[in-house]
Amino acid sequence: MSDTAREAVLVGGQPPRFDWSDPRLAGDRYGVYAELRRSGELCRSGPGQWAAARYEHVYALLKAPELANRFPPEYQRFVLGDGEVGRILQGDQLARNNGEVGAFLAEAVRRHVAGGMQDRVRAEVARLLAPAQEIGALDAVGDLAMLLAPFVVLDLLGVEGEERAEALALVGDVEWGSRGRRVLAEGMETPGRTGERQDPDAGVVRLRAILERIVQARRRGLGPDRDDVLSALLGVAPKLSLSDDDVIDNAVVLVLAACETSMHAVTNGCATLAHHPQAWAELRRCPALLGSTVDEVLRFESPVQVVLRYVREPLSIGGRVLRPGRVVALLLGSANRDETVFPAANRFVPSRSPNPHLSFGGGLHECIGRTAARLSATVALDELARRFSVLEPAGEFVSTSSPTFRGFLAVPLAVVPA
Repeated sequence: MSDTAREAVLVGGQPPRFDWSDPRLAGDRYGVYAELRRSGELCRSGPGQWAAARYEHVYALLKAPELANRFPPEYQRFVLGDGEVGRILQGDQLARNNGEVGAFLAEAVRRHVAGGMQDRVRAEVARLLAPAQEIGALDAVGDLAMLLAPFVVLDLLGVEGEERAEALALVGDVEWGSRGRRVLAEGMETPGRTGERQDPDAGVVRLRAILERIVQARRRGLGPDRDDVLSALLGVAPKLSLSDDDVIDNAVVLVLAACETSMHAVTNGCATLAHHPQAWAELRRCPALLGSTVDEVLRFESPVQVVLRYVREPLSIGGRVLRPGRVVALLLGSANRDETVFPAANRFVPSRSPNPHLSFGGGLHECIGRTAARLSATVALDELARRFSVLEPAGEFVSTSSPTFRGFLAVPLAVVPA
């Protein structure tokens, strides 16, 4: 990014002003983050908004009880619009009952993954990689991550049969035009970046219709007993005061969170390792590095770059007093590159330990897609390392312009079977 462009994002003075929704951040977001961290303070952002860039501040704010992920209705309408996406996310499903719904969902996902899901995901990755073994080429986005992410989330929900085929086509749909974003991902974007609302809203309406049919069938006792996340949520719905519509909305939130983070975790891993051939060779030579390699990918290129929190009680931090009603943007991607916590923070170090990255948030409101993203990246990188001796760029990697997520629209790779 040129000095002029950077000045458009960072306005000098104390504290600096950060426009984290500026699309020019896509060119040099880590350089912008570094300048923000050097200021040592919280940064001004949009109207009534602050941004935290240093690890110590982001970490503290993630755990601060004075902050909430529940926003006033008028702010939610401004960010999300009045369509179906806005209705679902304004409902703040995961924060209901003091966060019991989100906590239950997170635990249900972990149980399902531990119950044998990894074998099904591994078989799917093997199927997706089979053509690359024949032709020696792979687009980590279109040939792998974009197809794997919906497979994982629909397995979590126990969607099968005709509904599964319909949902796979919907959730995996991609607009490769000027925006180049997945339909449902539009609902996760930041103010001023949502584009035309009818596309994500239409996608959510169709997804809800599929899930509604499944919920009705399970309420009627059709099909075998199940141990998936959707069935678990239906079972606990009376205790958590959830209607069937609430259950469906929560399932949609899980789709939004798990698909997006899983897709970016896989593509970021492939792109990073393709640019670091020595790390790729070390991973193949020493499979025990897989866990730390995945953590380092998540730190180095965090799938979620920014999360927002709402100040509900006064809070002193970073030389500032945050008043109720303010919004704080927590720059996870910046915290993960903080040199005071991660030596050689701009280097990719697969054996890095400890690695206390904040890629999935943490504290009171951890990302519900965490387990699915980690599973997807772990299995995908493991199968790639088992099957290919060479993984290297075969063309230009095309990044998304999203300020919220770090990911790619295309990651063309040349591969050589082991």
